[in-house]
Amino acid sequence: MALAPNSMLIIVGRFLVGLGVGFASITTPSYIAEVLGTWRWMLGLAVTPALVQLVLMMFLSESPRWLYHKNRKEKATTVLFKIYPSPRLEDEIAILEDHLEQESKNKVKMAGFKSNESSLFLSLVVSALNAAGTILGIYLIDIARRKSFGWLAIVGLGVYILLFALGMGPVPWTMNSEIYPEEYRGLCAGMSVTVNWISSVIMSTSFLSMAEGIGLGQSFLILLGVAVLAIVFVIIYMPEIKGLTFEEVADIWN
Repeated sequence: MALAPNSMLIIVGRFLVGLGVGFASITTPSYIAEVLGTWRWMLGLAVTPALVQLVLMMFLSESPRWLYHKNRKEKATTVLFKIYPSPRLEDEIAILEDHLEQESKNKVKMAGFKSNESSLFLSLVVSALNAAGTILGIYLIDIARRKSFGWLAIVGLGVYILLFALGMGPVPWTMNSEIYPEEYRGLCAGMSVTVNWISSVIMSTSFLSMAEGIGLGQSFLILLGVAVLAIVFVIIYMPEIKGLTFEEVADIWN
């Protein structure tokens, strides 16, 4: 794809890559589940491309957009100079300036506040809450340790990542490779993975339109409802297969 002369060839390449990812999503978990003696080697070898990517990422420049958002405009211009020639360089800088100016208003409007007056009012509310939090922090900062407030946000993000890695990250893929009887394992695993990727496509292509139509808060409420239904389904219908052989799992369905 890197050498593709036109966009159509890139699309064809992406289609082939998607087929490969789909096949790997079906076969890899099932193979690991059935060949337990080699799973450590397979997982270990999978680290190799990640390490190569990590090393190469050290030589990448920061995103110009991110630098602009951090008010490091001179650094952003230096990065853009390496990517675009003039006059494209000036156009990209103007685009970043415009996006930076409009982004705050757009974020507020996505939450369901369509008019500029409502956006301005909400911005004032956010500023007032920020000021109140700052005043509260002035009194608390002499009581608690300085670093504790910054670490609170980091810990919250870390807890989210940890819980995802413990649950919705690996568990569905593990269950999908072990829960089906042997004669239906390939077919059912393929159906599950297909539904997973189709759902991802629907989510990716529809969320922004849905958020624009009904508001960001209502959109997340719909996702919350789907998550609650999933939890109820798991509690009621999902069997526990820990420590069971494939034959014993098949007996559950029989």
